[in-house]
Amino acid sequence: VKRFSSEATVLLGRHKRNRQTGQHHLQLVELLEVPQLMDACVRNGLYEEALSIAQFASTLERRHRLPIAGPASASGKPMPGPGTGSSAAGSGGGSADKGAEEKGQEVIGIIVREIRSSVVALREKMVQQLSSQIQLPTCLQVVSCLRRLDTLELDRQHYHALITQGGGSSGKAAPASGAVGGIEQAALELRLQVQFLEARDAWVQASLDQLDAQAGFSSDRLRQHLRLVRMRKMHPDQGGGESAAAGLGFQPYQYLTDAVEKNRTLCFEIATQFKAIFCGSADSSTASATAASGGNDGRAKAVDSSPPGHSGSSSSSSSDVADRLLAMWLSRRLGRFLNLLELVLPLVEDGASLHNLLEQTMFFGASMGRVGADFRGLIGPIFVKTIERFCKDRWGVASAQLCARIRDQWGGPGEAGPAPAPAQGHM
Repeated sequence: VKRFSSEATVLLGRHKRNRQTGQHHLQLVELLEVPQLMDACVRNGLYEEALSIAQFASTLERRHRLPIAGPASASGKPMPGPGTGSSAAGSGGGSADKGAEEKGQEVIGIIVREIRSSVVALREKMVQQLSSQIQLPTCLQVVSCLRRLDTLELDRQHYHALITQGGGSSGKAAPASGAVGGIEQAALELRLQVQFLEARDAWVQASLDQLDAQAGFSSDRLRQHLRLVRMRKMHPDQGGGESAAAGLGFQPYQYLTDAVEKNRTLCFEIATQFKAIFCGSADSSTASATAASGGNDGRAKAVDSSPPGHSGSSSSSSSDVADRLLAMWLSRRLGRFLNLLELVLPLVEDGASLHNLLEQTMFFGASMGRVGADFRGLIGPIFVKTIERFCKDRWGVASAQLCARIRDQWGGPGEAGPAPAPAQGHM
């Protein structure tokens, strides 16, 4: 009788569990389909929905006291949660309930790990989107989503630290991001700024590479052009310099004109986006349409997108770090432009073309001055050096031609000059 009663109790417990499972069949199916839903959101660019699912995964992780996805959970075995210890093993079907609960936690752990892998793909896709041509509102949305991902990651790390130290035994949720140390938050914000500039710099470089390909600019072609220029200087009477340059398919003046305009619009746009997102300064935030036109239109309203948990002196310090980081990026990018200008400008051999390039480049420098990167003082020496070489070469050619004509007309030293014209007598 006791054996029958014990077995009946076990069967009743299983029947009750199966009946409860059947009652929650739709919810269980939806739970199992969450990883697929997350993957679909990532592929279709539904960032807000994907972040909501990632937040749901964090809630599951804390509620069931699952290990953080990584080396500690490589075996797939969940950490012991509330009610899974020896105290949970009651009479009758206690051990069976314990095994079922552990299997349920294992299934939830698999779901959470699949969502975490999709979160990695989500971050990569958002960073990749920053490497394309996007406007300021889209940049704000992407950076905001990346910040939320960083906040979720900080919460998970803090929760993992509590579990490792033996805390959180009651299964309480990890504290909000505002309670996380400011050092970690500042480090993640700095990493986000670096990722933003690296992604946008990749877009700038791709645009400039496309310009080089369209203009036929390459180091080999440049060496050929320089060789032809030297030959023309050595033999000025042969001419044909411009036609030879056209035969190479590379026009230095047109290439520099396009390069100045491309660098101006791209650098100004990215600097404006960075200051609007990370610096939050009303004096330096302009619209993306203004950036596209090089700053000729009106100012846009400032966008306050500072990360959560930053206020007062910490916000000011973060803004200073962002300004220094932007200054480093602008210094490197403008340095590359000046190197290109110094390399190609000597190939322009027309005074009017040099004048036009000087005006465009100085306008470029003035535009960058609106974001604190006025480099007009570095432009003058490059043009002065080029103009001096230009005048020296022209004067040298003119002097050589004058000496040649004098020799032809009057003869060299020791040679008899041309016979004087006979005097006409009077009739």
